[in-house]
Amino acid sequence: MRLLGFWEKEIPREGRGEAKEETIAQALRELLSQTLLTPPQKIISSLPASSSVAKRLSLPFKDERKIRRVIRYEMEPYLPLPLEEAVIDFSIIDDRLPDRSLVLALAINKSGIERHLRILDRAGIKPVIVDIDSASLFNVYAPKGDKETIALINLGAGQTIIDIVSEGRLSFTRSIPKAGDDLSQALAERLGVGFQEAEKLKREGLAEERLKAIEPVLDEIIKEVEHTFSSFLAFYPDKRIDKILLTGGSVRLPKIVEYFPKRLNVETSLFHPFWEPLPPKPSLSRLKEFFIPSLKGISSNLERATLDRVMPLLPQVIGVGLRGVARTRTAFNFIKEEKPLIKRLEEARPLLKPAAILLISILLLGLLDFCLHLYLKNKRSQELEKEIRLVFKKTFPEVTNIVDPLVQMKEGLAKREKDLALLPREFSSLSILREISSLTPQDLRITMEDLSVDWEETRIRGRTSDFSLVARFKKALEASDYFPEVKVSDARLDREGKSVEFRMTIKHGEEK
Repeated sequence: MRLLGFWEKEIPREGRGEAKEETIAQALRELLSQTLLTPPQKIISSLPASSSVAKRLSLPFKDERKIRRVIRYEMEPYLPLPLEEAVIDFSIIDDRLPDRSLVLALAINKSGIERHLRILDRAGIKPVIVDIDSASLFNVYAPKGDKETIALINLGAGQTIIDIVSEGRLSFTRSIPKAGDDLSQALAERLGVGFQEAEKLKREGLAEERLKAIEPVLDEIIKEVEHTFSSFLAFYPDKRIDKILLTGGSVRLPKIVEYFPKRLNVETSLFHPFWEPLPPKPSLSRLKEFFIPSLKGISSNLERATLDRVMPLLPQVIGVGLRGVARTRTAFNFIKEEKPLIKRLEEARPLLKPAAILLISILLLGLLDFCLHLYLKNKRSQELEKEIRLVFKKTFPEVTNIVDPLVQMKEGLAKREKDLALLPREFSSLSILREISSLTPQDLRITMEDLSVDWEETRIRGRTSDFSLVARFKKALEASDYFPEVKVSDARLDREGKSVEFRMTIKHGEEK
């Protein structure tokens, strides 16, 4: 893979801070008119890390779908804004643990993303990915030793990015607001010139005496870097920072590279993104090249003098570009939630036809199932009606006009019960048992362990779950005209205390 071209366009600013939206859009339009990509084939942009909140999280699962479901709520306690105003994405930075994953989560204010997309839209740009520049810096780095811990420091205009890479993995990232603009402001104040003039002098190079004007700002940046290193080492006390690689527009200042090792006592050099990668294992060479692409050189279209001048700017923009050609080690995209409905529908269009066919098939199967159940239900109803008529004819052969057999059967049974009630009662074992059975409530659970019937009385020995049920049984039997006296002679809990044993005597006699 080769770098084919590089274009740079200065964005006019009245002072430090962000330029106006239209000014940035105009600069982008002019820049695109100079490139070889007209119209652009695929554009990837990145947001400044200073606009994000980064958090390293340890989550108890490895499935990315599960992580995506919970990541918003895991990040909520660390957000300086309401959750609904944040766009959150994540990248798994370590999946070597058996039951958990280390995740780098980033949250960005929706308004910042909307401003970024609005500027690009004014320039006629529709990005396919919006990354974060701290991740882009890591993606272009190729570790030269598995055990090395490297600090990648990008000293830009409005922010300084610090990525700490350990064992080939992005282990820590931070953005600090002190950067090149603060150096220009300090120089402007020392020389008594305007901000733009100080920027011009800074790019042209500074004499030794003028470098002292920016040393206080450099010291502040160094202190923040030291603080970042201390935070990292608190997580990994067995490690140390082996080397610092510097990049960014502000490192073009003379003696900046020498300033860092003098103050931090760590080997420091410029970050050169063009390298020859270490020979991989033969069986994995192509696979490694696909997942972690290497920059093997530059196109002859780039002059050496131009390349030397822009070299500090290249690592970050190359890291952004790598997102478009292969899978990178960290991959954020902050426009996944920002796609308009029409675009999502267009992307889903190839799935609409099979989905519609599937839906129609399900509806047809449901309708067929309903019709089949209705047919079987009607058929069974007709069979039951025939059976009822046969039973009715056998029970009431004297009835010849059958209109509604169920209603007529109920009326006939009621008439026969009334006729039977008028007949004189006789005391027999069968009639007494029938009376006891008819008077016992259906929901009353009583176990009859012994029952004896003679001419004068019936004796029952039974078991139930509660004393109140014994009383209820007694009261039900007392309502009978057959039994002038019902007496419970004994009722007590059994040995285990789980049920009530009782004995009951029922006297027979004439109707009350």
